[in-house]
Amino acid sequence: RSSIGWTITRFLSDQIFSFVVFVILARLLTQADIGAFAVMAVTAEAFRIIATAGLVQTIARKNELSPAFLDTIYRSQQAFSFISAALIMALAQPIAGWMDAPDIALPLAVMSLALPISSFGATHLALRLREFGHRTTALRSVVGGLIGGSCAVAAAFAGFGLWSLVIQRIVTEVVGVVLSRASYDWKPGWQFDWAILRGNLMLNASLIYVQLAFLATVRVQEMAIGAGIGLAAVGVYRTAWRTVELIGRGAIQPFTQVAVQTLARVKDDPAELRRAYRWMISRASALSFPALVGCGALAPVAIPIVFGAKWSEAGELAQIFAFMAVPFTLNFFASPSLSVLGASRSLISLSTTQLVLGVIL
Repeated sequence: RSSIGWTITRFLSDQIFSFVVFVILARLLTQADIGAFAVMAVTAEAFRIIATAGLVQTIARKNELSPAFLDTIYRSQQAFSFISAALIMALAQPIAGWMDAPDIALPLAVMSLALPISSFGATHLALRLREFGHRTTALRSVVGGLIGGSCAVAAAFAGFGLWSLVIQRIVTEVVGVVLSRASYDWKPGWQFDWAILRGNLMLNASLIYVQLAFLATVRVQEMAIGAGIGLAAVGVYRTAWRTVELIGRGAIQPFTQVAVQTLARVKDDPAELRRAYRWMISRASALSFPALVGCGALAPVAIPIVFGAKWSEAGELAQIFAFMAVPFTLNFFASPSLSVLGASRSLISLSTTQLVLGVIL
């Protein structure tokens, strides 16, 4: 409960400030700039999942942590991150060509540097979270958001356009790494063990697939819109989705952020496991349902007022998105809950079904 409280604090300060920054940038930048960054972010997030390979999440699930295990996780994630960044750089031009947006190739390549940067602090942060150190992560997130957001706004006022968002991402990652390493007193070594890596990659293969499938389910629309209609339309869609997502995540994510650590400790006691799951999901639902319904009611009027008249279409889309109030909470808890139970087949079936239906529709 304490960790949930700190997560709520982190989310409110972090996301509210982030949203304010987004509003400022949406007024300063064009719809095409916002759309271009959305497409770039999909690519970056997909490779981030591949780069982490689910390795950092194993720290929360492991009963005992040996030096060799931690060194293997740390060094492996670093290697995967550098390889992923190199792949993004190689694919930047083809992706830009597919989107018929040659101007995004260089910003996408530069933004890929966020992956190797973040790898220097991910293990330290996971170790801190393992001990329910969400107070530290709250401070880290707030400071990173303040500095990164301020740099983005300054760059936008200076006329940097799309590069303002790239600068924000890089600066935020750098600040996050510095604070993550300062939050946990652990010095990486070189006790790398191939057997540990192979074992964890095999265990995490299904988790990596599920994370990629869930990401694609949420973001495949943006890629389709970008290729078929244009980046300006992606900007409208992304603005509407981000507004609704902000409301949904604000109500649900404080609970899902501690779900793995909480459920992992009671997974061998079915009665206690059910009680913990129901406690979290009932509180999250009680917040998310009225919040999303209210967002839908106000969106057509509120979004043009907040973001500017050029975003009026986003208000209409946000009203439609509010109909997802019912499944939102269940979907957010699916991955952490089923992964703790080792129900990889259920996760794969769920994510694949959602992805296929999303692509078809």
